[in-house]
Amino acid sequence: MFKIFTLQIDSLSQLRNDSGFWDNFIWPLSVAGVIGIFTLLYKACDFFYKKIFSERGNTGEFSEIELHKELSCNEVKSFIELCQLLIVFIDDNKYIFQTYGPNSSANEINELRTDMTLWHNARVDYILPNNEIINCLIEKNKHLIPESHNLVFRKLTSHIYAFKKHVENPTLDYTEYQFPKEIEKIIKDECVMYIANEDKEFLKIYKWIHRNLKTKQVTEAYFFGSIMFSTKYNKDVDIVLMLSALELEGILKFKRKKAKINRSFTKIFKKPLHIEVFTNKEGARFREFLNRNQYKHEI
Repeated sequence: MFKIFTLQIDSLSQLRNDSGFWDNFIWPLSVAGVIGIFTLLYKACDFFYKKIFSERGNTGEFSEIELHKELSCNEVKSFIELCQLLIVFIDDNKYIFQTYGPNSSANEINELRTDMTLWHNARVDYILPNNEIINCLIEKNKHLIPESHNLVFRKLTSHIYAFKKHVENPTLDYTEYQFPKEIEKIIKDECVMYIANEDKEFLKIYKWIHRNLKTKQVTEAYFFGSIMFSTKYNKDVDIVLMLSALELEGILKFKRKKAKINRSFTKIFKKPLHIEVFTNKEGARFREFLNRNQYKHEI
């Protein structure tokens, strides 16, 4: 046995000095090892890339639009749920239009915007994908739309089609197929009525906020923003407060309380709470803020 083992060692020693050993054994083994390592790295990178860009959150707007399209273009059970979904995309389009669109339509007090590059890009990247979802939701759930609203919803789908063709061919005039502004009020009124009277989650949020925040320091408080339209599809909760006049110590104390409330709310309701604060010395600004937000609910 020892002699056989010695012969094997001698054979390997001779192979090491033989170029054929490197060509037929070492080099193939090395190459296979390198390929294996790169394969593992590629699979790991591919896994994390897909995980990161498939999750909602700060993943970039395009991936979020694609995810919305997958999750939101479905049949729903009621007209109110259809409205709650539609308003997410309608409000998103409105914000994009007011941010990047021609100033003559978005904000008449400003000068006309001459460079429309961002607007043209935003139409393709955001508004058209949003419109596809809106149109899909309406088509799949048109049996839920009350007869009294059928015409305005048809106007919306006609606008979506005409706007898409205009983007594809800017010479195409679609002035007769403008966005029907009345549909926003119809949808938001439906959502607000449901929130105020039937939404059990909103009632729980209302009671929690009232219990934890309504103190002598807070003279007025209101919900506003997306919470007014949905507790299922909104991403956060916004409230605005009016505080009584406070000394520096009182302001710092309230600031600490506010931070504590934010942490507790996020832990319980799984979404952030944003609190806008005015003092009674800022009464005019507070009223102006409320007037800018048509849909609000007093706490």
